[in-house]
Order: sequence, then structure tokens, then C-alpha cells
Amino acid sequence: MIAILTFLAVLASQALAAQWYEGGTLHRVSGRVWQQASQEDRLATSADFAATVLQGQVSTLEQLKPYAVKLRGCITRATEEEGAGSQKVSEIAAACMILMEW
Repeated sequence: MIAILTFLAVLASQALAAQWYEGGTLHRVSGRVWQQASQEDRLATSADFAATVLQGQVSTLEQLKPYAVKLRGCITRATEEEGAGSQKVSEIAAACMILMEW
């Protein structure tokens, strides 16, 4: 009985799990906050930024994902630089997308 309940709880939690592109909350934060955020939040926020810029160039979420992953990496590397902790993530994201020629 306990095994069945555990199995059902696992299934329910998987069904309620957010998609990779959902739940981004870092659009208006500083680099310091970005560094403390989860990888999932970083990816979802990066997806939002990328979707805005790549509108009309990608047609599915799966096409968007590699861009979001690259952008997350660029923002993360940039926020690790000295002095970047006080910069706005939205500005860092814009710079990253320009550097990546999006």
C-alpha cells in the first residue's frame, strides 16, 4: 500500500512539474541575484528574452531551447565578471544577444 501511494505521489509531482520554459522570474534582477537563482529559473528567463528577439525566426519551443541554453550560459558567464553583480540582467542579455548576432 505504501509503495502504491509513493508511486502515485511521484506521478502527480511529475505531472505538475513546470516545463523548461515556464516560471522565469529574473527579467528585472541584478547579476548578483541571477547568480543565486536556480538553473531552471535562469533557463526560463533566457527563453523569454530569446523568444522576444527571435520572434518569427523560430516556430517551436524546441527550436527555441538551444538559443535559451546559449543565452543562459552567456548571461551566467557575464555575471561572474567582477563588477557585474550590480548590472541588470536584461542589459546583460541584450549585450549577449548582440554578441551572438541574433
